[in-house]
Amino acid sequence: MSSKTLQADLAAAIKELPPILTLSEAAEFMRLSTRTLRRLIAAGRLQTTKADSSRNGKVLVPRASIQRVLSGEG
Repeated sequence: MSSKTLQADLAAAIKELPPILTLSEAAEFMRLSTRTLRRLIAAGRLQTTKADSSRNGKVLVPRASIQRVLSGEG
């Protein structure tokens, strides 16, 4: 399979994702552990938001952030 085909398949799969995913959902899609995603967040490579402003707010990952990381831009 060519690199262009893989990139097109990845782009199509990302477009099917909801606009915002939970940390667990993002980890499952990316086939990484939530711990690895937290490392990417701490390194500034994966942008996130929280469901509320409290310390214990649920971490949410925008689809665009996943695309940046998987495409090598993040």
